[in-house]
Amino acid sequence: MIDEVAFLIENKKLIFAVNRIYYGVFYALTAIALKDGYKTSKHSRLMGWFNKNYIATGRCEKKYGNFMYKAFQKRQIGDYEVFSDFSKEEVVQLNRMLQEFIQRIKSILNDKMQ
Repeated sequence: MIDEVAFLIENKKLIFAVNRIYYGVFYALTAIALKDGYKTSKHSRLMGWFNKNYIATGRCEKKYGNFMYKAFQKRQIGDYEVFSDFSKEEVVQLNRMLQEFIQRIKSILNDKMQ
């Protein structure tokens, strides 16, 4: 996923990169939800569940909750607004946060396995 986003950024496909960034978040959340036995097909429910069970409880830092919602919002803009546009710097920053977010989710999953 991360290599795919880098490729899209380099090739100035920023709207597609934002979409993939959000889906990186979604897949990471899905992994942790499945580990906890939570299932839903609704993106907003998954994010709400993560916020309630990880962000609000302090098990995961608030900045990741903010990032998750920002990635969702940006994906909505890119996918559904006709004249959406993102700067390369903005997308590069989102990609950096995605990488950090994925590492944080991996660390939570590793702690659960021990």
